[in-house]
Amino acid sequence: TTRVKRATTVEQPLQFDMSQGLLVGQGFQQATLSDFSVTVKPTELVDKELLQALITLNQARVEKEYTPETWAIFKPVLDEAVAVLANEQATQTDVSAAVENLKKAVEQLEKMPDVANKADLEKAIQEGLTKKPSDGQEFTEETKKVLEESLAAAQKVFAQEKVTQEEIDQATKTLREAIAQLKEQPVAVDKETLKEKIAQARGRKPEKGYQFTKETEKQLQEAIQAAEAIVAKETATKEEVSAALNALETAMAQLKEVPLVNKDQLQEVVKRAQQVTPSEGHQFTASSLQDLQKALLAAKNTLKNPAANQKMIEEAVAELTSAIDGLQ
Repeated sequence: TTRVKRATTVEQPLQFDMSQGLLVGQGFQQATLSDFSVTVKPTELVDKELLQALITLNQARVEKEYTPETWAIFKPVLDEAVAVLANEQATQTDVSAAVENLKKAVEQLEKMPDVANKADLEKAIQEGLTKKPSDGQEFTEETKKVLEESLAAAQKVFAQEKVTQEEIDQATKTLREAIAQLKEQPVAVDKETLKEKIAQARGRKPEKGYQFTKETEKQLQEAIQAAEAIVAKETATKEEVSAALNALETAMAQLKEVPLVNKDQLQEVVKRAQQVTPSEGHQFTASSLQDLQKALLAAKNTLKNPAANQKMIEEAVAELTSAIDGLQ
């Protein structure tokens, strides 16, 4: 038996020069060969080195570093390339296709954007939102408008998820410059409305036959005095004027009217009852004097009662007058 081992890519004869050989299996006991020829069919050589190198390089990639969309395309192609590499029956065409597919999948990969630092921008935004002028001052309209526009732009950048550090830094810089350029001017305080409201409050009168309750009238007078003090104050701010105006309007709205009560007649009858005396050499009967003292006490209580209405006053007058006339 003669065995031949030789790799070849083309069909070619192999020549053997043998002085003597034994051919077994053909029914011969002995054979002599002077020229023995064997033809070997070609064997395909498959080069996987490039595919191996690409796979090794790309297996080191980390999923979280790439966008989900592009990774979803890349990963199946990489897995297919690994399968081709492991397949002993894969042809050169299979390998070449796997290489090209993997190259394309790698080319379309997109890196996840770097996590931008927005801390300084956030501080600048907070500063812009809370920036206030000095007491008695206000920002000029021009510089205030610049701040408002820069603040709106900075807030928009801060809210974006896909934003570069360069964009963040520029927005921060622009906003800080807008804050720095703010200019103040004295606040023009208008007191005319407050003066008009004071005059209106002073002229407020209850309806005929009614009067304001002492409590609500007192609140109104206090509000008028406070408002007049603000009018007289040269350095009064807009806020102070506005507060005084609101307090005055509230006091006027809370004025409460009650029916007008005239206690003059009752006071006169009480005075008369206190001065009444029996004729010389006489005295009042105990029962009639007791009735007078009872009516007098009730009348005094009615005079003291702030909630007493006109009907209560008239009843007290009638009872006390009757007690005086009934003295015996």
